[in-house]
Formats: sequence, structure tokens, C-alpha cells
Amino acid sequence: MKAKRLLVLLTTFSLLFGASVYAESQWGDYEGFSKVKMRLDGNDVKVGENDAPAILMKEKAMLPLRYVAESLHTLVKWDSTTKTVDMNRPDVHMVFAQDVAEDLTTIRKPFSRVAQGRSGDFFVFIDADNIKLPVEGFKITVYSPSGEVVATSPVEVPPKTDDSFWYLWKVNVNFAKKGDYVVKFAFLYKGEFTVVSEKTITSS
Repeated sequence: MKAKRLLVLLTTFSLLFGASVYAESQWGDYEGFSKVKMRLDGNDVKVGENDAPAILMKEKAMLPLRYVAESLHTLVKWDSTTKTVDMNRPDVHMVFAQDVAEDLTTIRKPFSRVAQGRSGDFFVFIDADNIKLPVEGFKITVYSPSGEVVATSPVEVPPKTDDSFWYLWKVNVNFAKKGDYVVKFAFLYKGEFTVVSEKTITSS
């Protein structure tokens, strides 16, 4: 029974966006299967304590569905009654602008690079559509080049009338460090946030 559940919750991938897997048995066992080490762009990938790890089954690497979904910026719904996994990848586009018109729909002076040390307000414009699952909220988070959170928006509730919406967030960030500031947009679904879009602002 556990093996069948694993087949539902895991999906087969040898390579995924530059990810590589290693099937040496020294990584231990899980439910009778050898664990597989996952690396993405040269960095080790760790799964949550409550998630199934990557395993080797019939000489094929089986990667956790959560990891695959997050890599694809995809929302996942598991129906235990029908044993069905529904996946939805919303189209979320982000634009950074120094200013917007009074109607709040026209952006002015879009940018993707800033001078190191610049500090001040700018706008994050979100255009989201193809939302097929009933998301509960969303938020935007800005990370420094070292991975620290430097700004985060309030958790907003998307409109219920359509599968698309626009959102404008005014934020103040001090680009004190040199490098890429990563801006991530995440939907709240089933009590968890899933990043469905990300973009960088380069400080140089």
C-alpha cells in the first residue's frame, strides 16, 4: 500500500532544469527504496521532514512531487478520493517601475537594474491570470543577494470573480549590497505558500 502511495506522490524525472541525481546507496533507505541525492545548479536540494525523499525505483529516479511542482512554479491539488493530482501553473508577470500614472494602471520608467546604494520607493506591478485553483491569498517578498528578506507585502486576497487580476505594490528597498535582489510572488493555497513567479533586480 505504501509503495502505491509513493507512486502517486512521486514522479519520474532524470533531469529537471539542470538538476542532477545520484543513486549511491550511502544516502540511506526509505520504505525499502534507496534514497537519491538531488542537486540543482550544483547545490544540494533538501526536502521537508514530512515529505518523501527522492528514491531509486527500478533503476529510475523518483523525485518528490512537491519539489517538481515548486521548480515549475506550479500549484498542486491532491484528491485522495479519486487518487488524482491536479496541477495549475498560473501566468504571473512582474514589472518594476519607478512611477505609475494617476489611474494606477499605466507604469512609468520600468527598470531591472539599479545603482548600488540606491534607496527609495518603487512599484511592483503584477499581472496574474490562468488561476484554476481556489487560492486563498498571495504575497510578494524581496530577498537581498545574501538571501535575507528585505521587504514583504501584506497577504492580499485575490478577487473571487475571475481567474485573473492586476495588483500594484509600492515598496521601499535599500539596495545596499551588490548583486541580484530576487522578488518572489507566492500564492497561498491549502494553508501553504507556493512561489509561482520570480524576477531579479540587479544592484551594481
